[in-house]
Amino acid sequence: MAWTNEVVPMTSAGMSRFTDAPTLLWGDDQSGYVHDLINVVTPELLLLTVSMPTGTFYRYSPTMKALFDSDAAFYVVSGEYTVQAPNTGEVYVAKAGDVMSLYGPEWYYGFNFEASECRVLEIISPPVSEASRPKYAHVKAPDVPLRGAVKAALAQFPATGGEGERRLSLVSPDQALHTIWGWENPIRLDVFVTGPRLSVAVAKLIPGKRSDTLTFSTAACVTCTDGELFLRRADGSDWGKMAPGDTYYLPAKTGFQLYAWGAVSGTGLISIAGNIHDDIVE
Repeated sequence: MAWTNEVVPMTSAGMSRFTDAPTLLWGDDQSGYVHDLINVVTPELLLLTVSMPTGTFYRYSPTMKALFDSDAAFYVVSGEYTVQAPNTGEVYVAKAGDVMSLYGPEWYYGFNFEASECRVLEIISPPVSEASRPKYAHVKAPDVPLRGAVKAALAQFPATGGEGERRLSLVSPDQALHTIWGWENPIRLDVFVTGPRLSVAVAKLIPGKRSDTLTFSTAACVTCTDGELFLRRADGSDWGKMAPGDTYYLPAKTGFQLYAWGAVSGTGLISIAGNIHDDIVE
């Protein structure tokens, strides 16, 4: 078992295999426990696969605090994930393929109320470090009992539209911002989250499809979430086959191409340590 701060960060481009991922049991008897697999740690991004068996949840304890000063996104790989923001009362339910996001500093708690395992790819930018923890030490822990609903939203639901203070966002695949990238080999990039510290997008390639060279001005990671993908660095220095859970780290301005070169489609989740808006060519 390894804590994230014990994993040596990747600083050069390369593959991190899911089968080699260090594991971590996060929590204690008060906070609840979750099983984490550390997909990749880099100076700019931290990606974890969170596994929650049926009926489990996590909150906080004096030593285990579900609080980040960073921005975070949660891509549901399988199952159903319920997230609560206890300071506002927001509760969102995300299903497979959905992306939930929050902008730190914020507390959040997670629950699996379903009869099957929930797996979530958690993307954090920038990674929380021991040096950064004092920055959010002043953020007050939620009171007990915790707020489990937005009070204003309950005033006259559904007429209120469920509106109230918002810290969380939930985007399903049909709500994503659809964009086209490339000229000779165009692909559709579905954008779920953008912001100054984190953007998240998904590319799905059918068999035989490839992309043009993609380059981002800040560091990025590509994670295969379904099927089979191949990634080639634009300078020809590497070519790798990716299975679900495998993550490829790309430092800033590292060009790459995606391929679905086998008999099956491939889906890649692209996490960017910055705003994808900055890389749009007008």
